[in-house]
Amino acid sequence: MTTGGTQWGPTRYTTAQECKRKYWLSYISGGEGLVSISSAPAMEFGNACHAAWEWFYTQLANDKDKTLLEFDDHVATAIKVAVDWGEVHYPEPLREVMIDETISGLDQYFQHYEDEIFGRKEGMVPISAETPIQCNIGSDVLTGRVDLVCRFMGSLCLANHKTTSKDWTRFFKSFRLSLSERAYVYTYEKTYGERPAILINAMRRRKTKAFEVEFQRDIFHMSDQDMRDVEIIISNVGREVAMRDPNNMHEWEQSGSACIGTYECDFRKVCVYPEMESMYFRQKGVEPETARTEQTAPGESASRDSESSGPTFSLPTSPLCTTATLKEKTEGLQALDSPNLNPLSSLFRSESPNITINLEGGD
Repeated sequence: MTTGGTQWGPTRYTTAQECKRKYWLSYISGGEGLVSISSAPAMEFGNACHAAWEWFYTQLANDKDKTLLEFDDHVATAIKVAVDWGEVHYPEPLREVMIDETISGLDQYFQHYEDEIFGRKEGMVPISAETPIQCNIGSDVLTGRVDLVCRFMGSLCLANHKTTSKDWTRFFKSFRLSLSERAYVYTYEKTYGERPAILINAMRRRKTKAFEVEFQRDIFHMSDQDMRDVEIIISNVGREVAMRDPNNMHEWEQSGSACIGTYECDFRKVCVYPEMESMYFRQKGVEPETARTEQTAPGESASRDSESSGPTFSLPTSPLCTTATLKEKTEGLQALDSPNLNPLSSLFRSESPNITINLEGGD
């Protein structure tokens, strides 16, 4: 029996393994699946930071000399990418404070790893970014792109950038048997002939008024049995998906254990109250009606420019956050005077012209 020749990435297979109902809602419902109108704030914070890291390390891998020569400018641009994400995706009541926390956290990150980035101390050394991978398992195809291939502690690694507020031990355990991580390793090995490890590059939010964060990394090496398990799981998941009716949601069962994991599943609401779908979700490819309008200078395009060579981010001309605003919203907040912050943070709290950032090579 075959699965009909699926061609998916590791994340899609992982979703199908974890919960069939979530898979149906994510990839099938309405034609292409649904997307949440508003995800959990913690998840969006992680997405914003990931966007900044991905942009920075792509520049570092592709043109190291230029990145180091213009280090402060590259760090500022990476943080602007995260701020732009937050302007669109952070929930309104928390937006200004979350943007300030994003600036602070990333500012601390680049200070913490500056010596590593410049090669003054041993650490994560980027090799390539946006690396394509693809392989066959029977009639199924595993395909995708690796955000960052690097060297760490003498090992070839696939880096995965993460944010969390969990205890470190509990947090890192969740990746050891993750199908997604193992599938990326399997596919990379089949594509390039060398088995990499998985490197989790993590930032932990301490939830203090000064927006303090901590940093830690962990590396996982996969065994031959891990690779055999990937083949078995991918084939089984493909068959399980193929045997269900794509037009009947009730054939796609829920997995209660997946409802509350690292975050509460976005689809939990619609699973319990299907009639409320339109309140929480929209069809993929359909822009939300209440999308935040960004300020742009005359003649400039907002958000993404479809004719550009990569994603285009437009930054607002108004101050993103001010000391007065923060002190109004959070009594006693002293983050703006924290010694952890360097002068880069002030860049995001002053009037500046509208800036368009073109990320070449984007999807």
